[in-house]
Amino acid sequence: MTTDDAISILKATKLEAAIFTHRGTQMIFRGSQKEAVHATKESQVPVTVAVDGMRGIINKQIRIEKPTAKNKRD
Repeated sequence: MTTDDAISILKATKLEAAIFTHRGTQMIFRGSQKEAVHATKESQVPVTVAVDGMRGIINKQIRIEKPTAKNKRD
C-alpha cells in the first residue's frame, strides 16, 4: 500500500486517528514520519508511525504510548 492509497482510505472512512504499521518500501524510502505528516495534512486524520513496543489504547479517547523498557519487546 502506498501513502496515497492510505490517504484515500482515511478520507473515505473518516477515522479519528490512524497508525501506520507494516509500511511498504515506497513509504520507507520516502521516510515513514514524513509520509505520516503528509497523510495527516491531506486527510485531516492524525497519523502516527508505529514502532516496536508501541501501544494504542482505544477507549473514549485514543492514546498512543511510546515504548518503554517495560513494554518493549526483545
